[in-house]
Amino acid sequence: MTRQQRHWQAIEQQKTEVLRRLEALTPTQAQQGDWSAAQVAYHLMRAEELLPAPPDGSSTRRKPVFYVGCALLRAAVSIPSKAREEPRGDLPLSELKARWAASRETLQATLATAAPGERVAQHPVFGALDAESYLRMLEAHLTYHLKRWPA
Repeated sequence: MTRQQRHWQAIEQQKTEVLRRLEALTPTQAQQGDWSAAQVAYHLMRAEELLPAPPDGSSTRRKPVFYVGCALLRAAVSIPSKAREEPRGDLPLSELKARWAASRETLQATLATAAPGERVAQHPVFGALDAESYLRMLEAHLTYHLKRWPA
């Protein structure tokens, strides 16, 4: 199994766990908290929808901020961010699951055809990311939110 396949398998398992946790909550519980469980799941799904970008020749060499950022995310250290939007918490679970599945299909197709080192995503902090970097970042992001899952 390649590193990219291992990262893909990990993010699939993490997505399954996010949805399992969300499904275990009552509708009222899913809406509680600063960022409710429903908002966290929506945020994770949107992060995957927003980042893919067409190749443009940008360097995908990993910057130190990439390694530090991923390490902090995996350690569940809260990092201030400039969130572009408040995540919705009112999306029906069935719609969230369908949208997330569709974004994963698009992502998988994009990654399958990407050449090594080719930019597949543009992150506002980490910059241009190739397929492996993008998957590593998604895995760290999912890890962060699973560790900090709303109680």
